[in-house]
Parts: sequence; structure tokens; C-alpha cells
Amino acid sequence: MKDREVTRQNALSDADLVADCRQRVGQARLDLTDLQAEGVTAADLDGFDTAITEFEKMPSDEVLEYTRVALRETRDAAHEAGRIALRDVLNPVRRAYGDTSPQLKRFGAARLADASVPDVLGLLADAPTTATPYLTDPKTVQEGFNQARLAALPTAHDALRQAQKNFLDADQTREEGTRARTQAYNALDTRCANLCARGHDHYQARNATKASAYVRDPAPVADGTSESKPAGA
Repeated sequence: MKDREVTRQNALSDADLVADCRQRVGQARLDLTDLQAEGVTAADLDGFDTAITEFEKMPSDEVLEYTRVALRETRDAAHEAGRIALRDVLNPVRRAYGDTSPQLKRFGAARLADASVPDVLGLLADAPTTATPYLTDPKTVQEGFNQARLAALPTAHDALRQAQKNFLDADQTREEGTRARTQAYNALDTRCANLCARGHDHYQARNATKASAYVRDPAPVADGTSESKPAGA
């Protein structure tokens, strides 16, 4: 079963969330003597600072996507190179025996232009065995079939297999990285909201100015307006 998609619980950008969290930690350090009554400790704030820094070091979605796209382009180029290597083998057979001949059909490559990556990998793996007899077939030899065409198949197969692996690994890395970054984002947001709730609760009836320092900036809501987020909202 596919993991449930993780979504961000706040509309702040990554940079804005980091700035917001650092601002709250800085304020809480100034107010630490008072906030100890709400269970806030220096160790808590140090841990929060560390979590913020770790989040900043995580690769962004843009970086992960760029890597994935670059490797997909490499895979696509290897995919086409595999088709070309197969055509170089098939064309002399086609010219020698015809498009509908059993000699050509035995390769199983009638729809090569539409063949997927797994299909092309399978054809590249099977074609050397299928094509070997044509090295000594006068008709195919006369049409240009030779060892060089056959030898290109394993090379194309290995290149495509590696390129496909690299792309799939990058695809998985992006998915896992995006999920991890979203989870870290939500953890920071929750932690920031909790710290603000403690500060706001402590000062609400004691010092309105101090309490306002723990009200988070307005954030978008469903109807397109904005609302303040006091305390742990």
C-alpha cells in the first residue's frame, strides 16, 4: 500500500518558517526566566535551534527535482540509443527478408518505436542470441550485417540499465526527500506554535506587549483572507 501523502500544515515558505522559528526562539531566550514557569528550558531552545539548522541543510524540492529531471534526460537518451542499436541489427534482416518475414518477426520488435524502457532492455538482452545466425547468412551479410552491429547490443543494454537505475533511484530519493522535508517542516511549525502558545499564555494577563510578541504573523485561510495565529493556533 502506498504511503499516505504528507501535506504542509502552514502556508509559510520554508525561508519564512525558518525566520519565524528563529525569531520565536530568540524572543524566548530573552524571556527564559519567565517562561520557565511554562516548562520552557534552555535545552528546549537549543534543541529547537538545532532542528531549524537541520531543516535548512535538507535538500530542497527544487534541487531534488532538478537531479531527477537531469537523470531522466540521460535515461531517455540511453533509451533512444538502445532503439538505434536494435534498428542497426534489424534493418539488414528487414532488407534481406522483408517487413513481414519470420526472420524479422522472431526478434519481437515490430513496435520498436513505442517500446518502453523495460521492453527495450528485454529486446537488447535477447537480440544477440536471435541475431547471431545472421552473421553467416549470405543475404543479411550482403545487406551489411556484421559483428560490430551485434557487439553494440550489450553495451547499449548496460548503459540503458544503469541509466534507468539511476533515474529510478533519483525518483525515489526525491519522493522520500520531499516527504522528509514536509515532515520536518510540520514538526518545526508545531514546535513554533507550541512555544508561542506558552509565551502568549504566560503574558496574556500580565503584559500585553510581551504577549503580542508570541502572536504569529497572519497566514492565508481557505476563503483567501487572513487571520492572526495567536498562541498555538
